[in-house]
Amino acid sequence: MKTILEEILNLNNHEIESISNNHELSMNSRIVKLFHSNENEYIQSELDPKDTSTYQTFIDTVVARAEWEWSHWWKKGQLKENHQEAIPLLTDMWMTSSPGRSRSYAETLAKNRKKPWSAAFISFIMQRAGAGSYFLYADMHWDYIKAAKIAADKENTNELYWLRDVKNRKPLVGDIICYSRPTDIFPRVLTFENAGKNIRSSAHCDIVVKVNEKSIDVIGGNKGDKSNQSVAKESLSLDNNGLIDKSYFKRLFGIMSVWP
Repeated sequence: MKTILEEILNLNNHEIESISNNHELSMNSRIVKLFHSNENEYIQSELDPKDTSTYQTFIDTVVARAEWEWSHWWKKGQLKENHQEAIPLLTDMWMTSSPGRSRSYAETLAKNRKKPWSAAFISFIMQRAGAGSYFLYADMHWDYIKAAKIAADKENTNELYWLRDVKNRKPLVGDIICYSRPTDIFPRVLTFENAGKNIRSSAHCDIVVKVNEKSIDVIGGNKGDKSNQSVAKESLSLDNNGLIDKSYFKRLFGIMSVWP
């Protein structure tokens, strides 16, 4: 039997629109429909952070959506941010990362090659997966990283993601791995210890889409060629204990996991 993702990637738009409650994918029809929702429609979350039975559908949707985005960008001939076809896709992301933002301004951001969009990509995936009000959508990673660190420190079960120390947390499918990425504008280094403080710092995050025996696969936006970036997938090595290899620790500091 095919996975949800395999089913989705094999459907065209007409077939998806024709899915009915009696279709063999009916049990996952919500996931399928998320991929083709109206561009201005915010998905109503079915999540309840205090009800762990709702988590798996959300995690499956996060992974399927990330894989679909990666497949979509690469099936279009390695779509890059400066391609005209990428503009409406990036516009949707910028609208999600700041709810209430006008589409015209989001499009302006989408056309700005100097504006990193990796946090907008994560926000877009979370919103389309149904995170609802349980995720802090933001233009910059540090905003939702900070929220996840504070939630973990306070053991706040009303928040979906908690930030964990990468040195002692095994990555799971659906996790968000967090890197510090200092720049001239934001030179401070983000760490697990200071992530909950009011520090404006540049960062990058990817979504874990697969955990293998010796590696994990992650997908993120604004990756690849520095002068012309895309949605990309890469692999990170694991050590013998299933932890992310320490060779990445110079920049990689945290893992945002759906609690607990």
